[in-house]
Amino acid sequence: MRVAIHTPVGPLYEGEAMWIAARSPEGHFEIWEGHAPLIAQLESFSSLHVVSSGGEKNFSLRGGFLWVTPTGEVQVIAY
Repeated sequence: MRVAIHTPVGPLYEGEAMWIAARSPEGHFEIWEGHAPLIAQLESFSSLHVVSSGGEKNFSLRGGFLWVTPTGEVQVIAY
């Protein structure tokens, strides 16, 4: 699935992922290929874990929102 992480200063990450893990105020969640559309607030001072065929990346975020689009893309607006 396509993942894009955007910050106020520009793109932080754009690429393909097998799955991602994040934390909202309600708890930990994972997004896999084929996930239903979703909008979630990201917990303040948490990390976003992106796993792709090329390895794993962790991004420390101060907060933001994650959107799984109807077409299956994941868009993250982080700050």
